[in-house]
Amino acid sequence: MIKLLTGMAFSKDDPQFGGQLKHALGALIADGTYGQLLHKWGLPDDASIEKPMINGEP
Repeated sequence: MIKLLTGMAFSKDDPQFGGQLKHALGALIADGTYGQLLHKWGLPDDASIEKPMINGEP
């Protein structure tokens, strides 16, 4: 099985925005909204991420 890696780009000049984006995605994961969106678009459970990271760092 191939794991699909996804990402979002944002300017390195605005690390505060990156932190806010990471926090918001974490909240969507925590409350189940992220999983619901995956199912809505027909994506498998293994398409999910466990936690958002910036450049591979939690």
